[in-house]
Amino acid sequence: MKLLGSKFVQTGLILFAGAIIGAFAMAKYNSTNFKTEKNIDIKPQNQNYKNSNYYDEEKGDFDFYVLSLSWSPTFCIKHKKLSQSEEQCKSGSKKGFVVHGLWPQFEHGYPRSCPSNKSTPDNGLAMQMLDIMPSTRLVRLEWERHGTCSGLEPKQYFQTLRKAREKINIPNFNYQDRPTTALIEQEFVKSNPGLDRNGIAIIHNDNMMAEVRICLKKSLEFRPCEEVNSRAAKDYDKLFIPSPK
Repeated sequence: MKLLGSKFVQTGLILFAGAIIGAFAMAKYNSTNFKTEKNIDIKPQNQNYKNSNYYDEEKGDFDFYVLSLSWSPTFCIKHKKLSQSEEQCKSGSKKGFVVHGLWPQFEHGYPRSCPSNKSTPDNGLAMQMLDIMPSTRLVRLEWERHGTCSGLEPKQYFQTLRKAREKINIPNFNYQDRPTTALIEQEFVKSNPGLDRNGIAIIHNDNMMAEVRICLKKSLEFRPCEEVNSRAAKDYDKLFIPSPK
């Protein structure tokens, strides 16, 4: 009986010690997680993409726009499965630059897919954009991801997008050459008075020119954009520009 009692005491002590250790571990875990979540909430602007409850995105709480112009021939080469159903990639379309989107932007990071009670673009509005955008699918996708963060109704947003596109003069390119990123930017600057190289970013895909991103104030005047520029191709990168077909 004495031996049995001793075993019960030992077992009880082991279970008690395990409970204490588990409690300390759980407290440390909760403390660590709380600090991590708090840091994320306090400094969401350090993330490239954020949706935060600290501001009302539906009111257009952003700093500037990025107008993204996609070079269709590169898109069609690099996204063959998707592009098979795209009108822009059919032989004879001869499409060059098309509007990818008009993106509300913060100085650091950007909002996306904002909560919105506004209606989605109807088919008539989507069809009206096909002279500068490649598909109604993209029109609706751009509204969902970016237009909802503009604070505008769909019609106003796409009117603004059109005005932004009309502001840009596209320079002529020699498709036989492989111009540097710096040269492409210089040609855009020459063709667009007021545009500075600090306000344009050339994006490449496997050394093919893929997009030109131009930063605009809400009033659609040109402006610099350091963070957007930091993601661009290097000045000395030589880019192939596939010709429209």
